[in-house]
Amino acid sequence: MAKRKDGKETRQRVLNAAAQVFAQKGYRDATVAEICERAGANVAAVNYYFGDKERLYEESWRHAYVEVPGNDFSQLSNRHPQERLRQYIQILLKHFVETGEMRSFSRLYLRELLNPTGLIKDSWLELIKPNRELLQLS
Repeated sequence: MAKRKDGKETRQRVLNAAAQVFAQKGYRDATVAEICERAGANVAAVNYYFGDKERLYEESWRHAYVEVPGNDFSQLSNRHPQERLRQYIQILLKHFVETGEMRSFSRLYLRELLNPTGLIKDSWLELIKPNRELLQLS
């Protein structure tokens, strides 16, 4: 295997692998060893880039959300409340049936709803809550 010199590439591979493994297994059942194996990285990469498994989970959750195209719900703000809700539901359903990064985030999101870790509270407040507030009736 060729040596990889780009730390950003390694960090990105670990984030991508973490999002997939956490989406498949959940936070508690995912292991750093499996994530690093899937990423083709040394287990020490998690400590080097993220500090620990908790921080890796937080960053992979945020990374998975940001990577999903169509997560900008701001275009809904000028619409009638019923239209906002209809389009919001359409966007969410599309996320749940898509593959790739969309699927990883949808599964991460559902896993967090079903079995909260308490680790993504700040990310949820920053990323998800504003979108939900768009649905409030004006």
